[in-house]
This record gives sequence, C-alpha cells and structure tokens, in this order.
Amino acid sequence: MKKNQLLCLALAALLALCCVSALAESAAAPVCQQPTKDGKLHGHWYGEWFPTRVKHHTAFCRYDGCGEERETSCERITLSAGEATTAKLCPVCGGVDGVRGFAAVAAQVTGVDRALPQGEAIVRAGEWNGQQYLTVAFEYGGRLRCPLGAIRVTLPADMGAACTIVGAQNALDTVSADGTVSFELPRSAFSAGELPVALLTVSAQ
Repeated sequence: MKKNQLLCLALAALLALCCVSALAESAAAPVCQQPTKDGKLHGHWYGEWFPTRVKHHTAFCRYDGCGEERETSCERITLSAGEATTAKLCPVCGGVDGVRGFAAVAAQVTGVDRALPQGEAIVRAGEWNGQQYLTVAFEYGGRLRCPLGAIRVTLPADMGAACTIVGAQNALDTVSADGTVSFELPRSAFSAGELPVALLTVSAQ
C-alpha cells in the first residue's frame, strides 16, 4: 500500500474517532429537550433543590415541556455547638442531616468587582441549636461554585433591619435603603473553609 493511501486511512480513522468522541460528549451533556425560539437546544435550568435522602438532593428543570429530574450529592458544611453537638448542612437544598431545615430567602445577589459565577445564587436562613444562621452560596447543576470576587447581598428589610449579621470574625456593615438591607462579602468569605460557602450568624440587636 502506498504511503499516501496509508496517510488517508490514518486521517479517516482519526476523523471517525473524533466524531464518536463528540457524539458521546454531546449525549452526556445536560441538554434540555425544549428548544428555544430560534430552534436551538439549551442546558437545563433547575428550580428549587430539595433533600431526597441523606447526602442527596433533587431538582426539576423549569422549562415548559421538559421537567427533567436531576439528583446529585450534597456538599455539606458542619454546624457546631461544642464537640458533642454537630450537624451537617447543605447550603444548596437547605437540608440539615438530610431533612429540610433552612429556607430560601428572596435575596438579590450582585457582583461588586467581578461577574458572578455561572449558575444560581442561593441565600438560606434557618435556626439550629438555638442559633440563627444565614448561608450564601452559588450552585450550578446542584454543585457549589466559588465567586471570583466580592459580592453584595440585599435582603428584605424584615430580615435584617433589627439584626446583627456576623461573618467569620466581625459584624458586617449593613446598609438600609428602599426597604432593604444589604451587605458585602469578600471572596475570602467563600474560600476560608473546605467548601465555597459563607456561613453567617444572625442575632437580634
């Protein structure tokens, strides 16, 4: 067989391998079954995540005509009130040891010096062992993402007007305006622990 024929066969085999790889990757990608107005397919847009069993949570695609269900494992932080009392909290679904405990807050989250990461911002509030907590996190497909810069969180006035919100060490400076309460969190608030979650404590003034 001539050298040119061998080269052509090698190129054909490589092209076939690339096509198979691309098809496999496309099949594994979370593509929504409902096309956009221009006929293109898009990724799923999942709604509220809720715990389904210990260490797992589930959500459904929000797009009309899809309803795809996705289950993925929780990424949990530890709530502690002494060595003998601990619990595991998932900031994505609000599950505390597998049971819904922290409720979603109607908060607005914006980037201060960098764009927000891909996905959704999730702010949750709840009580555990007599202490009020607030968590701020970002998720994409049910998995945590870390912001690239500082962010601003704006809460409804009835949540933060009469409270002191404390970060890892110090009370946060809050600003009240137009019936809301807002504060900033540096990127370090999400990178101090093992997971990219800002865990804040809330106490009455």
